[in-house]
Amino acid sequence: MRGYNFLSKFHLFNQCPLNIICVATLLLIMLYSVRVVYPAQVTLEWEASSDPDVAGYNIYQGTYSREYDESMDVGNWTSATIADLEDNTTYYFAVTAYNSVGDESGYSNEVCLNCATVGTTTPEVSSSSGGGG
Repeated sequence: MRGYNFLSKFHLFNQCPLNIICVATLLLIMLYSVRVVYPAQVTLEWEASSDPDVAGYNIYQGTYSREYDESMDVGNWTSATIADLEDNTTYYFAVTAYNSVGDESGYSNEVCLNCATVGTTTPEVSSSSGGGG
């Protein structure tokens, strides 16, 4: 009785080793062309407020200038990384300072991510005259 060749049932392997190379190359090309997309992120930094009563900072973000739909309290840090941003979307950011009783300053200068004209303005946080922050 002849020995059973398991691979003989697969005609691909019997015909030519070149077929195996072609299939492997095709798989590599397909796998290589798959692009993993990571969400965009931005790191914002600003000068600390000179007001000694500042307890922390809030970052505001939105997709329209001076219309912010999200905010994030970053405590007393003067930088923060905002993650999970959509590629090719315009984002606007501003920072405010707040004091120990929750009074908040006005918005800093606005910065923009993915704007048609890229600005290099650093946000400035200043205390409002209405009560510290």
